[in-house]
Formats: sequence, C-alpha cells, structure tokens
Amino acid sequence: MAININMKFELLLENQSGEQRLLDWQLVDHALSAKWVDLMIAGRADNPNSIWDWWGVGYSQEHLDSIWFKIKQIVLHLNSIEQANIDERLLSGITRDNLNELHKQFHLLAEHATDASNEVNQLNYLVHLAESCVQNVKFNSKEGSFTTRFNNYNSVPLTEEDYTLFDRYITLPGELTLGYSTIGKNLLHCYGDNDLRAVKEGLVRPKLTLTTEVRPLLGINKRAGSDIEASNRGNREKFYKWCEDNGVGEYYDYRSPMHSAGQCVIGHAVKFDPAEINEWAIASTSVKLVNWTIA
Repeated sequence: MAININMKFELLLENQSGEQRLLDWQLVDHALSAKWVDLMIAGRADNPNSIWDWWGVGYSQEHLDSIWFKIKQIVLHLNSIEQANIDERLLSGITRDNLNELHKQFHLLAEHATDASNEVNQLNYLVHLAESCVQNVKFNSKEGSFTTRFNNYNSVPLTEEDYTLFDRYITLPGELTLGYSTIGKNLLHCYGDNDLRAVKEGLVRPKLTLTTEVRPLLGINKRAGSDIEASNRGNREKFYKWCEDNGVGEYYDYRSPMHSAGQCVIGHAVKFDPAEINEWAIASTSVKLVNWTIA
C-alpha cells in the first residue's frame, strides 16, 4: 500500500498497577515505512503482547546491579535444566568481555535450537539491557528503549534499495526505529561492543528481513550534539575508522549496504514525552502492550 505522510502509529501500554500510557508517532514517508505498515496490518494478532516485549533501560548502579542479578539467575538455571554449559566464570563481574561472551553463548544456543526457550531469549535481552545501562552510567545519560514484535511474525526480504534507508548513525529519544529481529550481532553491535571476536569467528549476522519488530527510543540523550547532521556524519566515520583500524575488511565488506551500521527511523514522536515514559517504565515492575493502531 502507498503510505500517507499523515499516517500515525499509536501504542497503548499498561503497567502492573493498571496505569496506562499512550505513545504516538508520525510515520516517515519512505518505502520501508510502507512495507512495515503492510506487514502490521496483514498479520494483526488478537493479542499483540508477548512475554519478553518490554525491556526498560536503567541508568544507575542500582539498576545495573539488578540486571546483573537477573543474568546470574538465568545462567545458573539454564545450566541446571538445559545443560547449556555457559561458563559461570563469566558471572565474575560486569565487563565488556564477559557481556560479549554471554551474548555469544546466547547466539550459539538460539541459532542451534529448534525452539529457543523464553529464558534463552531473556538472557539476550538482559545482556543488551546491561550493555545499555553500562553506557548510561558511564556517560551520566538516561537513554532507554524497548522492543516489540506484536506477536506478528510476518517478514519480507530486504532489498538493496531498502538498505540505503538504514542511514541514521545517531538516533534520538522519541524516534521509532526498525528492530534488528535477528539472532546474533550485526556490525553495528560489534562496533558498539568492540566485539572483534564475533567478527573474526564469523558470527556477524546482518539484518536480512523486514519484520514488524520496532524499537521506540526513550529517555534523554545527553551525547547528541546540537548539529544532528554533523553528529550523524561523525558517527559514520567513527564506525568506518574502527573497521579500518581492526581489519574488519578482511572478514566483511563493511561499506556494503547490507553491513550498514546505521538504523532506519520510521517515526517521530507526536505528543508523548520520551523522558517521562522512560521513568514510568523503569519504575514499573511489568509493562504490557494493550493495543496498537495505524490511521
């Protein structure tokens, strides 16, 4: 269907106390927005909420300690019931190397399982949550996000032209981006995590399909400069320099559209306050998706 620049997307969220928040975005007028709308409408589920939809990102040491405690619980449980054989020495502390290796263990478990358990998937979300929280603590920032796929598993292959729309190397609270929806890490993740092991071991997985998964961005971004275009160019060049300095080109063509480290923005906030939603989500013990509309 041809997208109308006046189309809006709304999400209604509810926490454990019955408090609700409405998030709304003006959809961007480009081809991937149109394809995403088609997937959403064609595969609408009666119950859009799924068990691991929500992950709010904290920004304090207390938040980080809570996330790490949950990671430890899951790893120990997976080792006891599924013989996951995750090296428990990785639970010695929150380091970049430990988080990268824990994500690798998730990758191997999920990619070789016919039906990965919810706990395996939760380990993935929690590792990403810890990574984001570490950055917030380090930079005294309050960036947040969540991912959801609406219990709708429609997908279509991405085309070479589609990849050109993954052109944002800096994203801002209130924006709606397409989700990764792929097991593993792409080069953007490897760059952000300085995960050269994943590169050298052939574990990079570019996004190959468009799904309904989206990632609304919340909180406050204290690292974005006033000149967004300049920040976007600067971040793109930093990615290329990291690839050049670390010999990534020996393994992957990091300048090909498929391996773009940019994100695709498909919507901009209309009325909701990304900072308020972020604080509300972090303070909630659970948040579910009640309904969504496109009109």
